[in-house]
Amino acid sequence: MAVALLCASPPAWGTEFAGQVVGITDGDTLTVLHDGVAQRIRLNGIDCPETAQAYGRQAKDAASALLYGQLVTVHPPRGQDIPSSIREKEGQPAMSTRLTLTIAKKYLQGDTGDLEKFTSIDAAAAQALAQCKGRLDLPGLTSLSDAAAQALAQYEGDLSLLDLDGLTSLSAAAAQALAKRKGGDLYLEGEVERKVDRYRS
Repeated sequence: MAVALLCASPPAWGTEFAGQVVGITDGDTLTVLHDGVAQRIRLNGIDCPETAQAYGRQAKDAASALLYGQLVTVHPPRGQDIPSSIREKEGQPAMSTRLTLTIAKKYLQGDTGDLEKFTSIDAAAAQALAQCKGRLDLPGLTSLSDAAAQALAQYEGDLSLLDLDGLTSLSAAAAQALAKRKGGDLYLEGEVERKVDRYRS
C-alpha cells in the first residue's frame, strides 16, 4: 500500500521508506516502523479532529481499520516547505520526546501542553499523571517500562479513560499491571492489546 505522508520527525527528510503501521494516534497521525525505530507520521493534506474532540474517535477508528498493521510506503512531499513547528533545524538536536516528571507536574497544574507528542515516559512522571482527574491521553507512547505501567495502572480519573494505543511493545510484567487496572476504559491495539487481555481474568 502506498500512502502520501507528511513525516513529523523524519530520519532524513525527503527519503522514501517502507514500514509497518504499528500505531494510530488519531485520524491523521500514525506510527510507522523505520529500520526498527517507531516514526510519528502525519498524513499529508488531511486534518482530522483530535481523539478527544467531536468525531475524533470515529476518525481514529476509521484510520485504524484502514491502516493498522499494513505495510506502507512513506512518500515525504517534495518541493514543499516543512512547517517550522515540525522542522529539525540544521545543527540542532531533535527535541526530546520523553515525558518527564517536570512536564507531568506542569500538566497537572493546568499547563495546556499536548501529552500526545511524547513517545516515552519516566516512571516518576507516570506516577504523577496517575493522579490526573480527567481523561488521560498518551497515544504517542510506543513503549512503557514495568514501573511506568504499574503507576499508570493506578489511574482512576473522573472519566477514567486511559489511551495507550500507540504502544508497540510491552513486557509481561507491564501487561500484567495494566490488566489489573480496575474500572474505566483502556485503549490498546494489536498485539499489545492481546497480550494484556491474556492476563485479564
